[in-house]
Amino acid sequence: MKILPAIALLLLILTSCSPANITDSPPPKTISTNTPVPPTSTIPAEPTSTPKQDIVGGQWHYMFYYDPMKKLLLVNGGPESGKATNDPLEIWSWDGTQWSLLTADPNGPTWRNFQGAAYDTKRNVLIIHGGGQGRVFRFRETWEWDGQTWTLRAEGDATPKSIDGLMAYDAARHQTILFGGGDGNTITNETWLWDGNQWTLLTTEGPTARFAGEMMYDPIGQQIVMYGGHYIGADFQFFSDFWAWNGEHWNEIDSSKPNPGIRVVTQIRFAPVSNQLIMFGGGESFLNDMWAWDGAQWTQLTTTGMPARSGASIAYDQIKKVFLFFGGVDKPGGRGLSDTWEWSGDIWACVDGCK
Repeated sequence: MKILPAIALLLLILTSCSPANITDSPPPKTISTNTPVPPTSTIPAEPTSTPKQDIVGGQWHYMFYYDPMKKLLLVNGGPESGKATNDPLEIWSWDGTQWSLLTADPNGPTWRNFQGAAYDTKRNVLIIHGGGQGRVFRFRETWEWDGQTWTLRAEGDATPKSIDGLMAYDAARHQTILFGGGDGNTITNETWLWDGNQWTLLTTEGPTARFAGEMMYDPIGQQIVMYGGHYIGADFQFFSDFWAWNGEHWNEIDSSKPNPGIRVVTQIRFAPVSNQLIMFGGGESFLNDMWAWDGAQWTQLTTTGMPARSGASIAYDQIKKVFLFFGGVDKPGGRGLSDTWEWSGDIWACVDGCK
């Protein structure tokens, strides 16, 4: 098994989880005690974009289709260097041909990487939790963004300790679930629920402790699924197991070979056309393979042109009916990349930031 590339890739995460030189997060902002924003059919006014800038990919980002704006949005954390500690977290917008900085609100969260993120499709809010800045700050904050305004919803001891926790919104039960992650000293196997007001610890049974796996909602099975990840203790442990959360407990899914094998910092997304879950790259090294899960078995797809890398961000563009693929790293210890690719279902094409 090749583990050296993965170890090199994850050195940043390892050092980020080290207790050395960790301080508290910057002074917190006022927490809103208002109830969550209710569902609405009103399309929020799009924030005024700043002058055109070139996007610079961080080490960790999250892309999602934001229905009120009918656009793909990207939460861009880093890069880890060249930023002041109080620089704001960036949200970028994709118009089909290029990225534009949508908001970098000084009243919102400061920039961070390794945060959990999910999009609540009922309330149309983006939720982020945890994360950090290099080896300096660790954040125990939960923020929500409603399309215009960031609101600090929770912080401190009543929230999960989470660097690189796996987070997904359960559309069947209208809940956000967070699993695993760490706090600089330990990596956990805790499963937490965010209901829009508070966090509740649900269980410590199920998958073993880990981070850097992938978790998402499966609309066909109406459950959250989780694949792979790794654990840092006395030794590195890499996982190739597959789990499902049904709202009450975890069940391991039998995914006998052929299967994708060990995966860290991979991406899995739902393909509406085929009604399958598609896995893109990642792995223990830097892969450019793709796999499809049909609810019963994994099948490797035949495709060419996908860039080999780990830690990219992917979402389905509901307007163009293509997958958009951004950034990641393509070599051990590599810097964050800023190229953008489209996958139509059989053809990969670089559409922005190409070299």
